[in-house]
Amino acid sequence: MKVNKNKEVGKKITKKIDGRSATRTGRIVQFATSVTVDFDNTIRQLAKDDGLMIVEVLEKSLLLYKQHTEREREISKQKKKITN
Repeated sequence: MKVNKNKEVGKKITKKIDGRSATRTGRIVQFATSVTVDFDNTIRQLAKDDGLMIVEVLEKSLLLYKQHTEREREISKQKKKITN
């Protein structure tokens, strides 16, 4: 019979991701920044809830931001055409 050496009973053991896994995804550039505790907690919770890495949440956020600002620019251009 094997003895569980974990002190916490039922503790889920997860594989730790190291830097080498980043090269497999094509993410090789480091991006460090300071954020608020609330931002950190929120981004981590979103990633956990969706089963994503934090960088994937950031990439999706960037895509949505770009789509939103492009739409806003188009609306602004249309408004200028109407008023001129």
